[in-house]
Amino acid sequence: YFSIIFIFCRGCELKKDVVIFEKSTIGENSIVERSVIGKNCKIGNNCSVLDSFIMDNCVIDNDCQIKASLLCSNCVTKKNVVLDQVISGPAVQLDKNKNLKDVILQNFASPNGKLFIIVYNVRVFFVLFNFHVHF
Repeated sequence: YFSIIFIFCRGCELKKDVVIFEKSTIGENSIVERSVIGKNCKIGNNCSVLDSFIMDNCVIDNDCQIKASLLCSNCVTKKNVVLDQVISGPAVQLDKNKNLKDVILQNFASPNGKLFIIVYNVRVFFVLFNFHVHF
């Protein structure tokens, strides 16, 4: 299923079982397979999104790899981020060159108003809630 209004660039591959909602952009030479891309998302060049849910208003910069992960709304991943079996709460921002596997990321406001990220072990989450990202 593809939305009526979305943009994908030259060399982009949309493989089987892909859902893309309106106003989303897929960059050059990027691959999306067995994944859902929400509204108004921007996926950069040379990215791969496999077996994942990317919710509304997320930005995935160039050269990122997202595998078997869930990114809640308004998340930002900078250049060259690798996520494997990661669950990200809303509005999490990851700096460039991060490589994360089997974690849950969540923003919380501290008393001084700054945000910090708490990381949990995803395997515990999978066991407790029987959660599966794969289709």
